[in-house]
Amino acid sequence: MNRKLLFLTIDKIEKLETNWDSYNSSSISNIVCDNARWCVSILPDDLISPHICPCSGGESIQLEWYLNGKELELEIREDNISYLKVFNCRRIEESRMEEEEIKLVKDENNEKEINKLINWLINKES
Repeated sequence: MNRKLLFLTIDKIEKLETNWDSYNSSSISNIVCDNARWCVSILPDDLISPHICPCSGGESIQLEWYLNGKELELEIREDNISYLKVFNCRRIEESRMEEEEIKLVKDENNEKEINKLINWLINKES
């Protein structure tokens, strides 16, 4: 994974101005970008790089992987991270990791949850 390139992508997203998508979406907040950087920083080095994109509305950044017939999406917001797991084109699990305090999105429990999701993605079993 090219972490440096991923951080540069997040830096570019952070510089987007209001109406970046021509649908009057807000700019992406610094908190969302910092949370996305944290997620990238805890990913395993040997994992393929995710596709990173801002989400319409300007409230989140999405990291997406496609591997072994699986799709994993992490949608990173200021106060939570939601995810979607898809296998063989069927949604199999969708949930949200939430904490009461914004900075807790970067806590050890969420790091473990993200690692569980990554392990699901790279494991060849469903």
